[in-house]
Amino acid sequence: GGYIISGQMLKPIDRVSSLAARISHTNLKERINHEGPRDEVKRLADTFDDMLERLDGAFESQKRFIQDASHELKTPIATAQTNIEVLEMGENATVEDYKRTTEVVKRSLERLNNLSQGLVLLSQGSHSQNGRVEIDLTSLINEVVTDAQPAAATAGLSLECAEVPHGLKAKGDAMGIKQVLANLIDNAIKYNRPQGAVRVSARTEGSNA
Repeated sequence: GGYIISGQMLKPIDRVSSLAARISHTNLKERINHEGPRDEVKRLADTFDDMLERLDGAFESQKRFIQDASHELKTPIATAQTNIEVLEMGENATVEDYKRTTEVVKRSLERLNNLSQGLVLLSQGSHSQNGRVEIDLTSLINEVVTDAQPAAATAGLSLECAEVPHGLKAKGDAMGIKQVLANLIDNAIKYNRPQGAVRVSARTEGSNA
């Protein structure tokens, strides 16, 4: 009788052991969900379920981090590559063309460098405290549109900067805002219709840009 009773008492522990043996990074959704009196076995099962919940959340955060990092790094790389390819195809490229492409590549490398530093901070759970500065949005928007012109031309699209007030200012993370604008324009080019157009504009609403 004692053997049978002890076997019944140890069943939840056996379930914990079996579940632990099945757990992997691709299988973190199972739970013990032990029902019973709030004794040591119940606390053990609940603690194990809580641990699985935290692990599942950590793996999901890591997956999102990798996806976001891949997407953020892709834009400046594509910008630099497209500008270089357009320059290579131009048989009558001038010194000014080379200078312009060099500036675009330098800006793309600067963005990659800032992104890599930001990703390191993000992976450590840190945030920059000095990122919010006054930004000249007019210049920033014109710069992003200029960088994207070769990609638009290669896709057979027109890209223009329209309705951007002169001296438009905002406070924030300059590199972050630039990356957002670059991603928006990149998507507008990538998912446009044949011979389509992309128009970039900005305005103020109250004290906001």
